[in-house]
Amino acid sequence: LPLLRILSLVVLFISLCTLFQALNSYHRHYLISASSGFMDTAFMIGFTVLSFKEWGIYGAAWGSVAGAFVAFLVQAVYYLRRHGVVWGTVISKAGALSALLYALVPLAVVWSFQQVPMLVISRFGSGMWRGTLSALNIAQTLTTVPMGLVSRTVLLSIFPFLVKQAHEDSPQAASRTFFQTLRVSFVFLLPAGILLSAFAKPITAIFFSGGGIDPEGSRRIAHSLVWFGWSLFLLYADLFASQTLIAMRALRAAILVSVMRALLSYAVSYVLTTLLDYQGIALGFSLALAVNFFLCFPICFSTSGIRGPWLSLYAHIAKLIVASTPALLAVFFLNRIGITVWLAWPRLLSAAMVTGGAAILIALCYGLMLIMKLPEAGQILDFIKIRKQPSLADFEPPTVA
Repeated sequence: LPLLRILSLVVLFISLCTLFQALNSYHRHYLISASSGFMDTAFMIGFTVLSFKEWGIYGAAWGSVAGAFVAFLVQAVYYLRRHGVVWGTVISKAGALSALLYALVPLAVVWSFQQVPMLVISRFGSGMWRGTLSALNIAQTLTTVPMGLVSRTVLLSIFPFLVKQAHEDSPQAASRTFFQTLRVSFVFLLPAGILLSAFAKPITAIFFSGGGIDPEGSRRIAHSLVWFGWSLFLLYADLFASQTLIAMRALRAAILVSVMRALLSYAVSYVLTTLLDYQGIALGFSLALAVNFFLCFPICFSTSGIRGPWLSLYAHIAKLIVASTPALLAVFFLNRIGITVWLAWPRLLSAAMVTGGAAILIALCYGLMLIMKLPEAGQILDFIKIRKQPSLADFEPPTVA
């Protein structure tokens, strides 16, 4: 209960931060809008590191509040200094409050169903070993770190353009933007997710060992991260698709996507938990995302204004998986090493191994993408060479009949 009271402030400040992010993004202050996630994370980690020894878990909770508050403060101060707001005029506009409620109700429905995976973890994990819930939540949270670096920037940079296309230009243009964004994002997130699964054990040994965490707890974090990591690009697709459908006011499709994900998460986790214990929960979560994306998304999106080359996108994913073969091999070989071996290594040595190994594997993966002539990989290399700031239009996929 004390933690719930503290963390309720996070919801307040994040909501206010998101409001001013949207306003800054609307006025094309993209850099300050995209900085929110970095500010939040930096202050959260800094406050937690300084206060954890003295306050324990409450220091981590107040660290979350501090990060959310600073992120909100930066967004609000910048916007108010640049533009200023007469709140009485905004509220007095006819229909302003009713329009706000009309926008928030479907958001609340979608958000509620998106919390089902968390409830699934609690439901099935509560009867397992005492540290299972913590291990699963830590592993799932780790997957949001690389996703957040991409999703924050993409959502804030692309969404104003996407909404303008949907409501002023044509649904076809919005569909094209939607699929281009997914293609480019997957080039980063699919290899990153596989690498997260590959280095799950050394990452756990570096950050989640000692200090009251016993070897069994570290082992469960690592094994959970293996099953959560590879589906990173699917988790991003689920988030981006839901937000796109809401922005385009395709509310039925947005709710349907969330409902299908919730049902699949419960059903698949229920079956796999009986076979794989706590690892079945993590694998069930990832498989539910996969089934929802590959089977349900085309059906759900058919009720919206977004039409697009799903088969072409799936072929793009298949090529990325082939190009990520070095990372997939690393998943197989590195996870054959027991967690106790990694725990015995010095942390600096493990960190050097993770950094160097990830750099080599990334180079190999993107080298294979260039050999396979994936257009997005070639365009990224061109931008690195000429130091040009990319825009979404530059990442146009080849025309598919």
